[in-house]
Amino acid sequence: MVRFEGFSKITKGIGQGAKAATKMAGDTMEITKLRKDIADNRADIDKLYLEIGKNVYEKYRASTLIEEELIGMCRDIDEIHNEISELEKKVLELKNLKKCPGCGNELAKDSQFCPDCGTKQDE
Repeated sequence: MVRFEGFSKITKGIGQGAKAATKMAGDTMEITKLRKDIADNRADIDKLYLEIGKNVYEKYRASTLIEEELIGMCRDIDEIHNEISELEKKVLELKNLKKCPGCGNELAKDSQFCPDCGTKQDE
């Protein structure tokens, strides 16, 4: 009988351990889910920040009054856009390509028509 009692204690201990492990696994899954929800919410906030910034820039472009500090930031964006445009032109030159005025697709400098949109190319 002593053997049966010892076996019963072992079985009971294993059962309790399994319950504890199951609870820990469930808790870990819930924590992971909550962290994902938090990350998703932070991403939504970042999207809203971007939208706010986009709206301010559009007001600037439409000459709607906005704060002077924001106007300076918007001018910085304009400068960066111009710099990007110049860099893109240099890349096209190095690749011996041009951009289609119709669709913006890259094509060979000697192309007469765009293969994507059919726009006639300037000489």
